[in-house]
Amino acid sequence: MYQALYRKYRPSNFNEIAGQQVIVKTLKNAISNDRLSHAYLFTGPRGTGKTSIAKIVAKTINCENLNDFIPCDKCKSCLEFNSKNDIDIIEIDAASNNGVDEIREIRNKIDLVPSFSKYKVYIIDEVHMLTQGAFNALLKTLEEPPSHIIFILATTEPHKIPTTILSRCQRFDFKRISLDDIVKRLEYIASSEGLSISRNVLLEIARLSDGGLRDSVGLLDQTISYCNDEITLSDVHDVNGTLVESEIKLFFDDIINNNLDGAFSKIYDYNSNGKNLVKIVEGVISFIKNILLYYEAPNFLEKNGFDLSVYKDYDISASKLINCINIFNDCLNNMKKTNNFQLTLEMTLLNISFVLSESNSSVKIESKTDGNIDKKDNVSFERKDKFDDTIFKDIRVDNTLSRFDKSIIREINGRLDELKNYLLDKNYGKWASLLLDGKLKATSSEYVIFVYDNYDISNLFNSNFLIIENLLEKILTKRYKVVSVSFDEWEQIRDLFNSKKKKFIYRPENGQFDNLNVVQSDDEIASMFEDVVEYK
Repeated sequence: MYQALYRKYRPSNFNEIAGQQVIVKTLKNAISNDRLSHAYLFTGPRGTGKTSIAKIVAKTINCENLNDFIPCDKCKSCLEFNSKNDIDIIEIDAASNNGVDEIREIRNKIDLVPSFSKYKVYIIDEVHMLTQGAFNALLKTLEEPPSHIIFILATTEPHKIPTTILSRCQRFDFKRISLDDIVKRLEYIASSEGLSISRNVLLEIARLSDGGLRDSVGLLDQTISYCNDEITLSDVHDVNGTLVESEIKLFFDDIINNNLDGAFSKIYDYNSNGKNLVKIVEGVISFIKNILLYYEAPNFLEKNGFDLSVYKDYDISASKLINCINIFNDCLNNMKKTNNFQLTLEMTLLNISFVLSESNSSVKIESKTDGNIDKKDNVSFERKDKFDDTIFKDIRVDNTLSRFDKSIIREINGRLDELKNYLLDKNYGKWASLLLDGKLKATSSEYVIFVYDNYDISNLFNSNFLIIENLLEKILTKRYKVVSVSFDEWEQIRDLFNSKKKKFIYRPENGQFDNLNVVQSDDEIASMFEDVVEYK
């Protein structure tokens, strides 16, 4: 039966460990100086060597003929360990053995001396999965174990372990393994398997594994099975469900050029071809980061094997690129809450088009739509001085909260889902995405307040409030006056409202904001938003 590469090439002694030099040196010194602790806690990301080192420690300290920290593989203890019959080394998977009874069984047997080894070693993997009762049962045993007992606890989530357990263990924090160390290990495996794989391919596998050696070996194994001949970068990305950098560049070019037709078509193709949209978003974030690094730290990119020519043709401000990264990060968080990754990514593209839109000082947007048009949609954008929304926000927030009606929030929230019907609309797609990203926090019979984490998005909302009011009227069949504030601003407003430290007084607008945003006219409905005011 075929044995997976990550099992076949699991390290068998300290010299075969990739990375984790500090941990290896500390454990070697502890063994040589006879300063072994009764309990260790190994924490860190998956695939970084926690369980492998735990097994190596158990094998090493019980070897009868240890030579420079390398077990002899000939004594009874080594032979039993290699055949997986060593009754003095007990491995427990806490994910499936997490109850009080399992831990009590350990406690009942703990006074029994080892059968033929010097130490009896308990390796408890995924220890954070133990129940509270199991932790309580383990506590006394950890505090005063017999001299022949050593506990090694391993976990990826140390914050879930009670402090009473943590304080009784010697803790080692495993780090993500460097690209060089992963590539060296992959080269050794490829050579041992008689495979000729270019360093660029191995480097790409190492990058995609994000510091996890087991993940990189698993990806290598899967790619070997996928390919009959020479392994290419495309093969690696096909197996991983990701895109090569040149494909990410084409996708990002569509985004920054506001070519939503091309971007949406690519997303459809990715989804149809089984690509992992979550990993694609991560790839886009990394690509944007590299554009920033090209201008700030090009030597770093070159040293790590990136092709600098891919990033040199972009003329985008750093603030816009950082905003793009933030929005794509929000997309990743939203993907964790839904099963419809394609819709989430499509809404993100509509949102991000705001960030990358260019502005003109005077704009007139004309419709290409035929047929009858509602006069309320006849909007011509005539840009005045830069929009200052301070007074606008003060009056509209006061007017909303002076006549606050909580019941209307539930009514409007129940209808906002209908905005999804406008996401692909030429006139309202971007604004529908903007509204769906906001949080409706307060309402009255005339006004609504939306809150955004990003101040710039909030300002963009206010500087285009009339068309947002038009869109809301389409789904609510009633005209509401809108205003937006940032999350930080809302926290202050809410505290003032709840504590009654400020009296919110209604002040009629009397048309005073008509010239701040858009002017009603008999022009045709606005059809495209390439020239919407850029926010800074």
